[in-house]
Amino acid sequence: MYKNALLNTLSAIISLLLNLLVLSLTSRILGAEGRGFYTYFLSYSALVQLFTGIVGNSVMVYMLNRIDEKSVLTLTFFWSIVVSLFSTVLLPCIDTFFEGKLLLFACVTIFQVLHINYMNYLAYTLCFRKVLIFRLTQPLILVSLVSCFKSVNDPEIVLFFLGISYLPSFFSYLRINIRSVCTVDLSRLKSDFIYYFKLGGLNQINNIMQFACYRLVIWLLFFYTSMDSVGVFGIWLSLVEALWLIPVNIAYVNHAYIAKGEKSFNILYVSIISSSIVIFCIIIALITPDSLYINILGKDFGEIKKLIFVSSSGIVMFSFGKILSSFFSAKGDIKYNTIGSAAGLFVTLIFGFYFVRIYGLKGAVLTNTISYIVTTLTLVYLYNLKSRTQD
Repeated sequence: MYKNALLNTLSAIISLLLNLLVLSLTSRILGAEGRGFYTYFLSYSALVQLFTGIVGNSVMVYMLNRIDEKSVLTLTFFWSIVVSLFSTVLLPCIDTFFEGKLLLFACVTIFQVLHINYMNYLAYTLCFRKVLIFRLTQPLILVSLVSCFKSVNDPEIVLFFLGISYLPSFFSYLRINIRSVCTVDLSRLKSDFIYYFKLGGLNQINNIMQFACYRLVIWLLFFYTSMDSVGVFGIWLSLVEALWLIPVNIAYVNHAYIAKGEKSFNILYVSIISSSIVIFCIIIALITPDSLYINILGKDFGEIKKLIFVSSSGIVMFSFGKILSSFFSAKGDIKYNTIGSAAGLFVTLIFGFYFVRIYGLKGAVLTNTISYIVTTLTLVYLYNLKSRTQD
């Protein structure tokens, strides 16, 4: 367990550095408006993944320990592809932004979804060395392609490169699924799907709320301000998610062992270590001169340091919240995560429209920060309540 935790933490640190490199390259090449296009596009992809995740995503590890592995792999694979394609067909009816971009959207979304599912499968099998390899290969391919074509400042080309970066994990996962499809017990698929769908659906209610908590402001920024603001917000959000890579990866290992009913790390111990690492990273970010941000990200992103300062308390608290959320998922206690996300969504709906309309970009960041804090406090309360009930 300690070896796997160390491997996953190492992959998180290297992934953090590679993601920062990707941010630097794409922000300098695309500028604020181009990054806005990139963020807006991927926000819809993330929205589709909420529905593909009903039969897949984080609940997949739990299901692999409850029903036949071949059934889980087969159901997850076909559900992911069918939902992604169906969503792509519907997109032009929802937003004219995607006219002429449907093939690109379908490829990027399918490759991302299958990459996530493959990482969950590898976590179930405790093959964290392979997780490390694929998690490092993906950003390395993206960095290499973007670096080779720096003169191409088209966000659609960068998104095309993003899709290509997932191909190694796609083909590896495809090979496993071909074996599963050929040998799966067809008579069990219907009952397995119903069981999977019910639990996954409950889990995705939580994820839909969580998505609305933290990404609703992207559409609000697009409506009330400009694509430039969406781009700056996208860089801030990517930096925040990069800071969470270490706690998320530690929780990832813990999740796999908890789901299997094996010995796992103490939640409080893991949370303290994770939060300490995030605090250290934030301090580094805050003492970094403004000029360095401009040199690394470009002149359009001079506000990033101020935004990190405004959101620092929420970033630290939510790193703790992610550990607790993973713990509840591994235990199958999805309802606790749903309640936590509902609390965060309530805050977003109350403050989001007003703050973004009045304060623009800073209002969007402030809205997310308050939502992070409220969600985490709710999860802490529920964890303590659950612990007292068990005692």
